[in-house]
Amino acid sequence: MLSEQERKRDQNRYQILKTLHFRGPLQRFELANLCDIRKSSITSIVNELVDLDLVRPQDYQRKRSPLILDDTRRYAAAVSLSPSLVRVAKVSLTGTFQRINEKTVPEGTGLRKLLNIAVEMLKKEFRGKIKKAIGIGISCPGLIDSSKGVCLQAANIPDSQNMPIRNFFKKHFALPLHVENDVRCSLWASVWFEQFLKDFQNVFYVEITHGVGSALLINGTIIEGAHFTAGEFGHIKAGDNGQNCLCGKKDCLETYCNIPAISKAIRQISPAYRDVYSAGDIARCANGNKRVTNVLDKAVGRMVKILAPLIASLDPQALVLGNQEPLFYNTIIPFLHKHMLSEHKAMAQFGPQIFIAKSGKDASLKGIAGLVIEDYFKKINDK
Repeated sequence: MLSEQERKRDQNRYQILKTLHFRGPLQRFELANLCDIRKSSITSIVNELVDLDLVRPQDYQRKRSPLILDDTRRYAAAVSLSPSLVRVAKVSLTGTFQRINEKTVPEGTGLRKLLNIAVEMLKKEFRGKIKKAIGIGISCPGLIDSSKGVCLQAANIPDSQNMPIRNFFKKHFALPLHVENDVRCSLWASVWFEQFLKDFQNVFYVEITHGVGSALLINGTIIEGAHFTAGEFGHIKAGDNGQNCLCGKKDCLETYCNIPAISKAIRQISPAYRDVYSAGDIARCANGNKRVTNVLDKAVGRMVKILAPLIASLDPQALVLGNQEPLFYNTIIPFLHKHMLSEHKAMAQFGPQIFIAKSGKDASLKGIAGLVIEDYFKKINDK
């Protein structure tokens, strides 16, 4: 059990690293003032963090150079799992991708097979340099119990029910292991690396991909919910057309509003749109085309019918749209504003600011690395 002195030192180290992340580069006296730590303690802790390759001078040639996080040595290992792709990356403390490798897999590949592929890819990446890794993070779709590292169920990945992901990796790697839902990872990429957390403690994150998902940050903390379904508004009923969803039910929101559903509706307008499949395709053919924009308007309207009550209930400071091409979100934001104002009468006065995340399709990979890094900052293992 940690002593009070050890807990205080851990807390001070975390405050210094977090402050350098959000505010650096900084001089030692600035860190002391911002973190409310005695200057004598700052010197001791900073020297320790330098020895651990976590902090370095911004300019080695200057005696009193400001301090920054060291993005050249330590890294988080990140894994992103999806129904058709396994991605593995080394991510620096500042969010820079040092390496990204990926492997395409056939649709219908089971979760255990995906995990085996990820383990082999990681082993090739480490190549004897595992000591520089501060931990491994695994991002996975579906209902994830992050405290136990278990996938309870992923609708679009076979054989995923009650899969103990953390224990699976624990057999191969003696490192801290983190498992989290992919959308919550994407949220963390925005609030940690894009630094929304510096200005906003309450964020509602939405992404429209092959599904429609969201994640919540309340008072600076990611919310999972009692049954790990917080933010799963893509599986709320949104119509009566009998459209089959991968979850096994019919007429879920994402069967009307995800990218495949929207692109299919556009392809049905005219043979001229037979090659429209991606979010970028949708945005490009919507430019000045009323029939296409009508499809988008209708899809966004369905989504907002469900989204507006959630926004009204949670009252977030920011609504962040992510894990997609910015061009697509720039195209739908006018419809989003229109329908939000219609459904949420106080939106103009009390509604959240709307932003487009910068991380794009790397969001879940970057976000799980950010969760590994932030957790390591809280409890550094310097053994």
